[in-house]
Amino acid sequence: MTHPKPPTKTHREIADLMGSGRANLRVRALGLVHDGLPKAFCVELVRQRLTDRSKRVRQVAANVARCFILSDLLPDLDHAAGVERDPDTRFQLEYAAALIRDVYFVYPRADGSEAFVIRVWDGYPAELLYPGDGWCTPADIAERGHRAVAEDIRRYIFSRQRPGRRPFRWDTLAG
Repeated sequence: MTHPKPPTKTHREIADLMGSGRANLRVRALGLVHDGLPKAFCVELVRQRLTDRSKRVRQVAANVARCFILSDLLPDLDHAAGVERDPDTRFQLEYAAALIRDVYFVYPRADGSEAFVIRVWDGYPAELLYPGDGWCTPADIAERGHRAVAEDIRRYIFSRQRPGRRPFRWDTLAG
């Protein structure tokens, strides 16, 4: 049985910043979350901020969860979106949850047209694609569905090596 490492000075400092009374410091502390830290530590820090009193902190927490594909937080993201009163923050929570769970998200633009975004990489750095006609057309989507189009685009992009891409460190350490 493996035992969790005791918190380091860095962990304590980040946790202290997360508990700051100033929202801008909590936002900055969320920027310190990375895959070199223990995943359970990161998940807990982000989970706490999904219910923060500041909508900006909640939005950034949702973005961090999406960027690091923190699937453990899906129930928290769904719950937070369900009770969120601010429309922009609710959108960020729903956006993050869908991209983690489904790898794509569909939403209406202000002009009434449909926007489609796909998470195209499952590691670092986070990569999203808003496919245009070069990737697919509305007719493709109508015929095959968003999921099938997203899977084809992801398969194509995964087949291409790009410098700087890597799996999350906690995925390689666990495997």
